[in-house]
Amino acid sequence: MTRRARDQDAYDIQETLKSSSYKTVYRGFHTLTGRPVIIKNISKSVLTAYPSLRTPSNLAPDIHILRSLTHHPHIVELLDWWETRSGWMIVYEYVGEPDEGIEMGVQHGEGWTATLIAGVASAVGFLHDRHVILRDIKPSNIVLRDPQDPASVVLTDFTNGCVVGNTPSTSLTSGLVGTPSWQSPEVLNNEPYGKEADYWSLGMLTLYFLIGNHPLGLNASPSDVLKRIEAGQLDTLPVGQNGRPITHEAVDFVKRLLSRDVFQRMSCADILEHPWILKRVDPRKLRDIVRWWRRMPVSREGSPNSNGDYDDSSLSESNSEISPDDIRKPPRVLRTARRTRSSGVAAPMRTVDLAAAWSPPNWKRRVAIEVTEGLF
Repeated sequence: MTRRARDQDAYDIQETLKSSSYKTVYRGFHTLTGRPVIIKNISKSVLTAYPSLRTPSNLAPDIHILRSLTHHPHIVELLDWWETRSGWMIVYEYVGEPDEGIEMGVQHGEGWTATLIAGVASAVGFLHDRHVILRDIKPSNIVLRDPQDPASVVLTDFTNGCVVGNTPSTSLTSGLVGTPSWQSPEVLNNEPYGKEADYWSLGMLTLYFLIGNHPLGLNASPSDVLKRIEAGQLDTLPVGQNGRPITHEAVDFVKRLLSRDVFQRMSCADILEHPWILKRVDPRKLRDIVRWWRRMPVSREGSPNSNGDYDDSSLSESNSEISPDDIRKPPRVLRTARRTRSSGVAAPMRTVDLAAAWSPPNWKRRVAIEVTEGLF
């Protein structure tokens, strides 16, 4: 399948940002509008070197994945692409340059890290719902639109991604791609793997920002990384560079992602509901992060306390449950929990059709959601 851009001469390249054996990334702009863009040149040789990157459409994985996605604020937008004799030229929105706004090799605070990870998890969950496995989640593949705001994080590289089926027999893939330091044991062992491999990478990403370095080595070979994992180097999480300990909730969060048992790893939904995320992320930012994944967030108000946490003690839970019958019935309105403000005045309530908001696999969740006027 060959496709030409609307006008290939409409883009001018300014400078090379980074280059590897099979791709080169440029910064450029649209000649008519002056809009800055990122232009990536991917060689077709990558599909020969890494057969697991082949797509049904015989296009570069980036194009195959992004061309059918709706907009998500934490996923870079595909603007244009065309095929050449040797590869593909892909044009993305300009969200910043690689590693821009993210200081590497530095121990970041838990609030900053939790906010960034929540944004990444929202995007990864959005992709998983569309049967996309990223297979290469690492710091160099994320960018901050606003260097001062970790909630502005954007996933920018899908070259190692793949689309899988939606049944148990087709939901797995294989092949060692990406950077070994961020890969899960099943990937390093060349075993079939699914989206749980991305959960492991999210755990490594979290740990990297929390302690300021990679405990397994950034440039280690696949065999060395696997040996260090099997030797238990991740069983006891190290202290950060500055000697600042990691809180128990952060340790629990990381360990639930770095479980060697793939079935014990947290999903992206679990990540966004973990106490560490709920306490460390500004509730207004978390609300915006979660709503893009069509999930109903717990609405919280106020400012963090001296520990940087947000207090949910005033949230009262409802004992009602959503049953499978509720999902199958015609849409009906279900009431939600009510939360009182610190002043004692009840928050303005709205009702929401939870039957349309929740899918059958999640019907046993307790309804502990406050839906206020400001949520929509």
